[in-house]
Formats: sequence, C-alpha cells, structure tokens
Amino acid sequence: MFFVRSLLAFVAVSVASTLFASATPVVEKTQDLDDVLTVVAKLKVATDLLLPEIDTLVNRRVATEANISPLLAKLAFALDASTDKLELLSLEDDAEVGGTDEQVAREVATVYGNIVTSLDNLKTNAPEVYSATVPMFGLDKLLLKLLLTLKTIVADALKLIGELLKKTIGGLLGPLGLILTRLLLGIL
Repeated sequence: MFFVRSLLAFVAVSVASTLFASATPVVEKTQDLDDVLTVVAKLKVATDLLLPEIDTLVNRRVATEANISPLLAKLAFALDASTDKLELLSLEDDAEVGGTDEQVAREVATVYGNIVTSLDNLKTNAPEVYSATVPMFGLDKLLLKLLLTLKTIVADALKLIGELLKKTIGGLLGPLGLILTRLLLGIL
C-alpha cells in the first residue's frame, strides 16, 4: 500500500514538473555542410604539415621526446580547435546545401586515417617515444571527441567514416589503444 502511494506521488510530481517547467527557447544557428567541410579542410591543412614531419623523424630513426612533443602538441591543438569550431556549428536536418554527408565522411576519414597511420608508425618504430608522448597529449580523447562532435552535426557521418576506414586502418585502432573509437565507428 505504501509503495502504491509513493509511486502515485512520484508520478504526480513528475507530471506536474513536466507541465509547469519553463522551457527556455533554444536559438539554433543554421549552417550548411560546407561550413563543416571548411573546418575539416583546415584540420587537413594542419595535419598535412605536421604528420610528414613526425613521419620523417620516425623514419630517419631520430625521433625523441624533445622533437616529437612539440609536433604532437600542435596536432592536439589542431584537433581541439577543430572540435571547438564544429561544436559551434548546428545543422538543421535538411540543411545540406554546399556539401553532402558523404563528402564530410570522406574528408574526415582521410584526416583520421593519416593521423592513425602516423601514430602507428611512431608506435612501431619508436615505441618508447610513443608511450612517453602520445598519452601526455590525450590524442585518443581528442580523436574520439572530434568524432562525437561530428556525430551531433552530421548524423550519418560516423557510419560512413567507419565504412571508409574499416579496410584501411581498422586493424590499427586496437593496438593504438583507440578501442572506443573503433567501437564508435562500428569497426569490430
């Protein structure tokens, strides 16, 4: 009997709070996918400058914490800045002027694939430098945050990115410790 009264009181309070809750209007900024592509293109420019430097140091066997850390710091900054810019964008469901989900997915998959390939090269050829530097900059979290942010503005992007990356870098994500990214992209 006490349970029924408690349940009824809970339901009554829930209904009342729902009915009388003041809804604050949310002002959404309408953007098109071209804005997302612009952010991704800027990230690609940054990674196209940084990743070859990392790969050159690693491939020449001269990678050290001292020369890799500044490059990874710049990479982390580029990922974080891009994610912040994407968070500012809000798309309407039908706002696809200037680009498509597939274009966004292709561009992000290219950038993501390049980053993962360079990190794998670093881990394979300079594992001590990798373990001393990559976790320090939280690149795994930044890569995951970028994907999660992208998912909020381009709903189908993750599925498409996962399909694009599955054959190219899918096997590298686990050994690099990017298990959550792998699961998020549906690469099992």
